[in-house]
Amino acid sequence: GMVNQIRGDLNTAFNFHNDSLKINEMEGNKEGMARALGNIGILYRIQGDINNALIYLNRSLAINKSNNDSVGEAGNLCNIGIIYQTKGELDKAAEFCHRALNIDKEINNKIGEADDLGNLGNIYQFMGDFKGAAKYYNNALTIFENIGKNDGKANCLGNLGAIFQLEGNTKKAMQYHRAALKLNRKMGRKKSEANNIGNLGLVYYKMGNKKKALQLLEKSLLIFKQVGLKSEIESALRNIDEIKSKGIS
Repeated sequence: GMVNQIRGDLNTAFNFHNDSLKINEMEGNKEGMARALGNIGILYRIQGDINNALIYLNRSLAINKSNNDSVGEAGNLCNIGIIYQTKGELDKAAEFCHRALNIDKEINNKIGEADDLGNLGNIYQFMGDFKGAAKYYNNALTIFENIGKNDGKANCLGNLGAIFQLEGNTKKAMQYHRAALKLNRKMGRKKSEANNIGNLGLVYYKMGNKKKALQLLEKSLLIFKQVGLKSEIESALRNIDEIKSKGIS
């Protein structure tokens, strides 16, 4: 299930995670149930089904707490924080991710700590605090580099590229998005690859190269369609329509 989730094949991932949940329920394996419920919740979040995402993540969190599973608890707290970010409740999102960060630091869970820092970076970026966001992203990047976790490293590189993009530093933005794209292609992470390609398109647009921007955005749209990501498809279409409405040069 996780392999297909990373590759962006969400329908296949759903099938595997649901099968895992059924088997663990039959066997009474609480830890396995919590893991499967959390993974299904994350898939619903990716697909934009916020209500189901919260239902599954909270079910998973309840099992984590009853099993004294601090790693799982922290992971679910931060994933719930991401849901509140999606809903625009940024203060609540930051609260949940800080709770997760405190737990992960206490138990010396470096992967979780880096994930929490990256998610806090996303929240601060949405708040418009680019300096604060960059601080969290760079702290997360350092940990991911130290532990050799390339998917986390790629996420941080892409996020830092987005910060430079928002600040108007197109040279740095291009550099970071390309570095993220290289890693994501190597790992077969289709959704992230499409995001990187789309962001490169937006950088080209900002630089005045509308033709190249459109080519890259249409390429990212194709990948989003292949993996069935509704909100990303809609966003890519909006960007393409905006460029087309202003003419291509």
